[in-house]
Amino acid sequence: MITRHARDSSQILLMQTSKVIFISDYFFDKHTDDDFFRDQFFYLKLHALFNCLTPPEIKTLYLKHSLHSKKFQSTLLNFIGRGPYVSHNDFTSTARELLEEYTSQPYPLQIAYRRFLSLIIMSLDKEIIREYFNLFIKSERINDRKKAYEVADILWSDVEEIIWDTFFEFGDIGALETVIKNATPHDIVTEIKRIWKKNFPDNRLKKLIIQKTSEEELGYFDFLKTFEPTFYIHVLLARNQKIDRRFLSSIVKEMKKTQNGFLFYYLGLAQEWDLLMDCLKTIKTERRE
Repeated sequence: MITRHARDSSQILLMQTSKVIFISDYFFDKHTDDDFFRDQFFYLKLHALFNCLTPPEIKTLYLKHSLHSKKFQSTLLNFIGRGPYVSHNDFTSTARELLEEYTSQPYPLQIAYRRFLSLIIMSLDKEIIREYFNLFIKSERINDRKKAYEVADILWSDVEEIIWDTFFEFGDIGALETVIKNATPHDIVTEIKRIWKKNFPDNRLKKLIIQKTSEEELGYFDFLKTFEPTFYIHVLLARNQKIDRRFLSSIVKEMKKTQNGFLFYYLGLAQEWDLLMDCLKTIKTERRE
């Protein structure tokens, strides 16, 4: 015997399915119709329809229908990411389902899951954000780890050690950016030699580190005198310290051999006119044909 509760549940499921199918059919019917290109309110109509869906319905529409069309998918993701819909609806259950299902999905579908989760995650409780972080930070794929870095700021006191370890394991720029933003200057300088010798490629981050740690003891950066002397000049300038001319002369001598163009920039910062003139005359920078 079918209970009233079972009948009600079936009716609700049918109603939800009907709305999702209607929106999907509406999009694809219009998408293949010449009227689609003439209807200036088409996307407003779609957004109005999207607003009538529950989070589980939005999930179904996204995973079961929109992935067949890049235009449909981008329209729905744009709606989720830009509108007030997420803040006005509770995505807790939907997020937990996606997090639990993620690892069992084929990689193309994992990408879709990740995109959807990244748009709703900041509206959820810290506990779920931590689940999201834990899932992606353990991944061997950098695009997964990037998603973990995006939420690390609000979890910093709990995940600081994990971010440090991840940076030293993978050398991700995203991990280092998170460290620079959240770690104390002292914590950064105590690891500065390990960080620098990780040989990350972004000079912008090196400058950010120097700026953030400008109140820390100069001795932490002594290794740069030989390892990367141009940035040692930057360290001195950040502290308003006079640069020893003999040190500059030794750098100039070495840089003439390596033809390093950054030399001009740092000699200018040091306001060493005579040395700069000498380098302009003696270092050839013309492109070879």
